[in-house]
Amino acid sequence: DPDADRLALVDETGKAIGEEFTLALGVAEAIEHSPGTVVVNLSTSAMVESLGVPVIRTPVGEINVTKKMLELDSPAGGEGNGGLIIPACHPCRDGILAVAVVLNRLTRKGIPLTQAIEEFPKLTMIKTKISFDGTFDKEMTETILRALSPEKIDAADGIRLTWADKWVHVRASNTEPILRIIAEAENLCEAQKLVESVRSTLA
Repeated sequence: DPDADRLALVDETGKAIGEEFTLALGVAEAIEHSPGTVVVNLSTSAMVESLGVPVIRTPVGEINVTKKMLELDSPAGGEGNGGLIIPACHPCRDGILAVAVVLNRLTRKGIPLTQAIEEFPKLTMIKTKISFDGTFDKEMTETILRALSPEKIDAADGIRLTWADKWVHVRASNTEPILRIIAEAENLCEAQKLVESVRSTLA
């Protein structure tokens, strides 16, 4: 992928901190200068929801996020794969822009990256996949709902099930014969339980 549209960060100790922090840090910096509704996709970390601004979620895909951002005049958003979008610069993911925004935040606050990420809740995300060559239909959706009993449901792209402290997103890939399962919770054990619950339901 040679277009440099995403950014992965490594902290001052040499540890890769995960691409989800790229978006969280970039959005946090952008909304301090221009508050407004943030737009992210359904598979993006809940860290952005700790920033105190409205968050709208869209189906996965840069074009889906960008369209909604332009519609809502959103100051910042993107996808949790390290793709920050700030429409005031241009309405697409930009890794070089993300570098500048994150560095600006660290410099302005006078803190290292390890300290900057402490403002976000400690969450664990698992991304996995299972072979699937079919249609993610209503029957599959209802099977998952019966098994997991979520507090909130979003069926805009597969199905995203949300509880107060965790969520799981199940969707058919647009490019491969697989189902993607993304889960996030306050610890690894809870995230794994969500993934295994979905796996066993679809087995």
